[in-house]
Amino acid sequence: MIVLRRPLFEDELQEMHREVSEFLGTVPGRWTREIVAPDTEWQPRVEVFESEHDVVIKAALPNIDPTELDIAVANDTVTFKGSTKHEDEQQERTYYRRELRVGAFQRTVPLPAEVKGADAAATYIDGMLEIKLPKSDRAKHTIVRVAVR
Repeated sequence: MIVLRRPLFEDELQEMHREVSEFLGTVPGRWTREIVAPDTEWQPRVEVFESEHDVVIKAALPNIDPTELDIAVANDTVTFKGSTKHEDEQQERTYYRRELRVGAFQRTVPLPAEVKGADAAATYIDGMLEIKLPKSDRAKHTIVRVAVR
């Protein structure tokens, strides 16, 4: 007799892990200073990093009309919001998995450095939103050389 071992409920556990990770990743707290808007149905995933001259925010926003995006820089945060369109549900379908996000979204991201908000630039290419915010002169690192005698 051959016994094959199959992990019990592997797909269900992976889905539960994804949902818990997603939930914990969007919980606002004093560590992140992020704000969850009550009227939103989902929040896009983001990457925030800084280079010598810029703070950059990247967000995965597939199937978005970039002309419908609203981006605001205020104080020490960037907020972007919009919505995805619901697919026509005229066809009768049997879904086995449904993970694509639809509906309104809003994300407010705290900035790690002081920026020049008026000089911000945004691009949307292949479903990725990229917001570049030039650092203010006070936020840029200055290198001071020490003269050795």
